[in-house]
Amino acid sequence: MLEKTTMQALLDASETMALLKDDAEIWAVATALASRFGAKALNIGAGSLSSGELLWMRSNMNNAWLDDYVSQGFMTLDPFVDGATRLQPVSYRGGVLTRADAGSTAAFELNHQIHEAGYGFCYGTPFAGSHPDDGGMVVLGFDATEADRFSPARRAEVHLLSTVIAAAVPPPVTARAAGMVHLPGTRLTRREREVLLYLSDGHGNEEIARRMGISEATVQKHLRAARERLNAQSREQALAKALRMGLLHR
Repeated sequence: MLEKTTMQALLDASETMALLKDDAEIWAVATALASRFGAKALNIGAGSLSSGELLWMRSNMNNAWLDDYVSQGFMTLDPFVDGATRLQPVSYRGGVLTRADAGSTAAFELNHQIHEAGYGFCYGTPFAGSHPDDGGMVVLGFDATEADRFSPARRAEVHLLSTVIAAAVPPPVTARAAGMVHLPGTRLTRREREVLLYLSDGHGNEEIARRMGISEATVQKHLRAARERLNAQSREQALAKALRMGLLHR
């Protein structure tokens, strides 16, 4: 059973975040709450249940580690991305896999580099995403010693903390949202974003071309580039993914 002080702290934070309108302020309260409960880092993101692809991610892990995570493509084998798209909790201890156990060089590097970055133990709590095809996860990063004291009571505490954060931190509405991690395929050009915004308003190619002062062929070129960048099969899928990833803003 959780202590009354723990429950009260979570209730107070939940009420505070519910009253806030500014995304950056909500993120600041959430990261401070995670820190208060002993976490060194807060991560939250969502992936596609159908494709297993990571759609967006917010984090306050150190920038050097996040740069390595993205540049080395660790999101493609991240157990927390897999857990999010399966809606299953994940417990992960860094620095323990041998090359034989890891199964691949990339998995071995992920396991040891996250430990070296100071996040020797991480725990992820899944949640239902805002879109029917989205699965989300709150991942709290701790130092390695947390693994040795992660009792059932502590697990329940972390689970409740993560549930409060998941309910309070909204999906990003812009790529500039606080804590956003810029994943591969999440950078649209200004023209690609503009074309998708007009498409989201229900305009066809001819009207988009007129409003932007370009030819329909150029509109089609920008839509095709956006599809390729977002790994989408159609312009409708590209629009849906861009909206879910918080890439469109006015």
